[in-house]
Amino acid sequence: MALLNVHPLAGTLAQLLLQSLIGLEANSLRRWTLARHGRPAVDAVTAADRDEAESKAFARWLDAKPAPLPRPAPAPALSTPRRSEPVIGLFPDAERPR
Repeated sequence: MALLNVHPLAGTLAQLLLQSLIGLEANSLRRWTLARHGRPAVDAVTAADRDEAESKAFARWLDAKPAPLPRPAPAPALSTPRRSEPVIGLFPDAERPR
């Protein structure tokens, strides 16, 4: 910011805004990166240690019943074209089927 001759207060504000944006988007970026590498997030559990977390996750998976497939909704008369690439940013779930 010194090279651009920006007021120090404006530079500090810009840094805080950038850090806030990265902080808000960090989990989405991590989830997106793992999904790209073939390791999508399937479940989340809270536990004291790894063994307890694994046992909770496996118990949940074994007790889970397959959900019925949703009926396709009728297409609206005027629809916006769907983007082929996934959404990355403030609203990463925009491409998730409803």
